[in-house]
Amino acid sequence: MSTEYRATLSIPASHPALPGHFPDAPVVPAVVLLDCVLQTGERWLRRPVTAFSLPQVKFHTPLLPGQPAECVLHLDGERLHFRIARDGELIAQGEFRCRVGDSGL
Repeated sequence: MSTEYRATLSIPASHPALPGHFPDAPVVPAVVLLDCVLQTGERWLRRPVTAFSLPQVKFHTPLLPGQPAECVLHLDGERLHFRIARDGELIAQGEFRCRVGDSGL
């Protein structure tokens, strides 16, 4: 298995978290992006990914509904590093501490 994984993500304007965030100029909420990172990790690793902390995260610029962005993941032990960018512009980066496999704590 590769130590790095790349996937394209795009949050549709119909996503239930978008109404009210913000009504006249919607942006994808940070929590939706973080959930996408974990879901992408599960697709890559083909196992459950259970996050138990988020020691580092920084949001640089918003992602708008329907915009494609590249999500790059790197797994180092229990650290899932991520980077989300659109056309070379950094949207978010950070690191989850997580357990891969059995979701029991």
